[in-house]
Amino acid sequence: MEKINSIQQLEAEKKRIAHTATELEEKIRRNWTELKHCLQPGHVVSELLAGETRHQQEKPQHPEGILKSTFSYTLNLLAEKLVGIAVDKLDTIIKK
Repeated sequence: MEKINSIQQLEAEKKRIAHTATELEEKIRRNWTELKHCLQPGHVVSELLAGETRHQQEKPQHPEGILKSTFSYTLNLLAEKLVGIAVDKLDTIIKK
């Protein structure tokens, strides 16, 4: 920290500190909003399902298991839709 020699330097330093404080407060608000969004039940479940879907798609497909993989994929989509509906209903209940 440098030595302040005049009132003008003091005023400039006060403005700089106030500006920095405002920027940091805004950053905290944005981070807090993002954290609240990430912790909503609907968002957590959708991220969990997205990860599971990605995991399912990364598995290699074997020709002898086409029927099995098709059936598994269909069940996965059905489960994803059902969970989406449940999440929407849960969100409406929580918001009340």
